[in-house]
Amino acid sequence: MANDNDDFKTAVNRATGFDPDALRLARKDVRQKKFVSYDNVLGYDRYFILRSEKKDSLEAKDDEFKVPTKAKRNEIRNAFKKYAKSKKGNRVLATQFAEVVS
Repeated sequence: MANDNDDFKTAVNRATGFDPDALRLARKDVRQKKFVSYDNVLGYDRYFILRSEKKDSLEAKDDEFKVPTKAKRNEIRNAFKKYAKSKKGNRVLATQFAEVVS
């Protein structure tokens, strides 16, 4: 769990052997998925690094798809896109974690 840039950089450097290209690629992955994983490093089958910049950014909570009663078509579409995007990152992490466990 990386709480800031320094923690993230340190974790990636430990996992990749201080490879500057790997750090650049890890930052790109974290922007998209909110985590990065490496196989067979530091004695782990799969090593996950999760990025948490906000206090509750990784808090487990039950999100609901909420739309105001008099919402317009575009507002409903945008609310659904936002909801679906947040769930996609959680599914990717859960899938990779389940692969390691099974």
